[in-house]
Amino acid sequence: MTTTVCALGAGAVLVVGLVGCSTGKPVTNPTPTAAPSSTATPEAVSDPMPTLAVTCAGVLTNDQASGYLGSRVTLKVDQAAVSSYQSVAALDSGLLNCVWGGESKTDNSWDVTIDLDVIADAAADYATNVTQVDDGAVDYTAGDTSEYLCGDYGVCRLNLLSHGYWAHAYLSSNGPDGAPSRATIENSARELLDSLAGTITAAPAAGRPWSRPSDAVSGRFCDDEAPATAVIQAAFSEPGATVDPSASQLDPLTPDLLAQERAGMVACSWSDGNYSVAIVPGGGWAFPEMLKSPPKVNYMYPPLVALDVPGHPSVIGSCVPGDGCVAYVPVGGSLVSVSAPTEQGFGSAVGQVADAVALSR
Repeated sequence: MTTTVCALGAGAVLVVGLVGCSTGKPVTNPTPTAAPSSTATPEAVSDPMPTLAVTCAGVLTNDQASGYLGSRVTLKVDQAAVSSYQSVAALDSGLLNCVWGGESKTDNSWDVTIDLDVIADAAADYATNVTQVDDGAVDYTAGDTSEYLCGDYGVCRLNLLSHGYWAHAYLSSNGPDGAPSRATIENSARELLDSLAGTITAAPAAGRPWSRPSDAVSGRFCDDEAPATAVIQAAFSEPGATVDPSASQLDPLTPDLLAQERAGMVACSWSDGNYSVAIVPGGGWAFPEMLKSPPKVNYMYPPLVALDVPGHPSVIGSCVPGDGCVAYVPVGGSLVSVSAPTEQGFGSAVGQVADAVALSR
């Protein structure tokens, strides 16, 4: 029942329980170049930070990003953004996530965008999830090894390995005036790969990685199916709630999903996803940040607000009538997310789930 989240393709995800990858392209052994090592040096940090010591604005200016896409975009998500339990887990693992976007969105994504993820110490993961996957991508010369795959409507996917860092970028350039030609967007893909390789090479040495508190609540709640199901049934007064089976991974990982896996993030659900619990061990550091700048965890939901939960003074959540509710609560140094399809009794149910998670350490 314990799950991680794995990529299904651009703009989609699949909840999975096992990590495996399809194979295809022969393994290559890129020649390493002189590097700013992604191996950390002893420098204490309080909250998690990206291992690559470069800000999003230092990776690309708004003008540079706009030039690659052929439409005006600005930085929408920077390196310190905390918007969901997934983003907290990603930061715990030192992932750098940057998103540039235009004016319009479809659901949760900007129509014109560059969505970039960079993770350290990922040479082996790159080989498994990129090099060995035969998806028709075009090999390129940037970094130690790189590739790009562009499709219709100005969409491209880029992968780069440089000095142990795996950079993955998703480009969508289908703006109000339509998408540029395939040749134009492929040229942008190559130029962006060259730029990313140069940025990684010039980056300062990595700082000391953040360490999860040793006494933080783990994700064990999701490991014990029968007790967890009993908690969900009682908390939400749903005696018929049944645990959802873990799906098998069919597609390779991307850096954001690899980061979630490294962070030990787990998620479990019941009754076809109507009820769910996600736990980021040690992710409680992010709760004050979420209080200061309440995020919208989904395009359908308003920003998170304080919820009245007996026995738990620090809970934030959001509800949409007829669609359901989501809540975040710090539990034993970890961050817990709970979602359900109904508002009735939601606060009390969140408290019961949080208590059960605390006892499952």
